[in-house]
Amino acid sequence: MRTGGQASHVVTDASRTLPIPDEISLEAAASMPVTYITAHHMLHHLGNLKPTDSVLIHGGGGGVGTAALQLCQWAGVTNVWSTASAGKADIIRSYDAVAIDRHNENFVEIVRSQTNGRGVDHILDPIGGEHLKRSLSVLAQGGKLYTYGMSSAAPSSKRSLWKALKALRSRPRFDPMLMMSRNQGVFGVHMGTWNDENVMQEQMQNILKGINEGALTPIIDSIYDAKDVAKAHQHIHDGKNIGKVLLKFVE
Repeated sequence: MRTGGQASHVVTDASRTLPIPDEISLEAAASMPVTYITAHHMLHHLGNLKPTDSVLIHGGGGGVGTAALQLCQWAGVTNVWSTASAGKADIIRSYDAVAIDRHNENFVEIVRSQTNGRGVDHILDPIGGEHLKRSLSVLAQGGKLYTYGMSSAAPSSKRSLWKALKALRSRPRFDPMLMMSRNQGVFGVHMGTWNDENVMQEQMQNILKGINEGALTPIIDSIYDAKDVAKAHQHIHDGKNIGKVLLKFVE
């Protein structure tokens, strides 16, 4: 929802809705649109993902990250790397991806080494700031970098204006001439501001197909009562969630 979706009721145009199939729970349905459409939009609508491509997914243990891992596996992509904290390595490996400990390992060195210096074709980066520069450094010729968040500026245990300003100041300045010479693309993605309803519907139908086939399974980390929304946000900011965090408005 463009005006926010943390409410018990919302009013929206019918074109932005889909009936929930009987075999899909309300919780699973609530976990699908934001995470799966975001991942699908980057990898398929913008990226034209092919089985022979290589993918680097940052934040692989989160909602969009787990959705992207599943989409890669469903598409037959075998060269996938994903960064996350060490405690989320198992969920990443369960989708046949290489887990990289974001706190104790250097993803730039690992990706360069394991691709013989070529880099990867697709990079999903929700972190931003200086981290986005490092992602760009391992983007292959003809590759596509998708930026869909800036968690580097988000608060962890407490607010930090300095942290936010530092992240904003360290954003990369893209060189059009260099990108032209390497045939690279950078996409900013925010599905909440996307206007083409036909594209949204088409992508959602494809996601439902994947769920019906058993290829896509929403991962739900936790469900918070609406009154605890601040705790839910902090749980995400602290990087503790594996999969989607939901809010419950009724008993």
